[in-house]
Amino acid sequence: VQTCALPISNPEVIDFDRVNARDHATFSVGVHRCLGAPLAKIEIQEMLDVIPSRLRNLEIVTEEVERYPKGIIAGFSHIPATFSPADTAGKTG
Repeated sequence: VQTCALPISNPEVIDFDRVNARDHATFSVGVHRCLGAPLAKIEIQEMLDVIPSRLRNLEIVTEEVERYPKGIIAGFSHIPATFSPADTAGKTG
């Protein structure tokens, strides 16, 4: 059984009302594995490869980060950031 590294009591029990249920995100394992996980991981890697070349001086404004409301979707609904756009004139891709 794969469990989250966070200090969660009874991690093998699905409990959407858990106090810290929104503190982690996962693609799960086994029969509950997300079918889109391989594609999502490729998209995330591509995004992380491209962002530094396109958005110079990228800085997350952490005080304003918003999570999705409590529920079955874990993640962020709003992550404000500041950056300086890179000069991409004449570049493709």
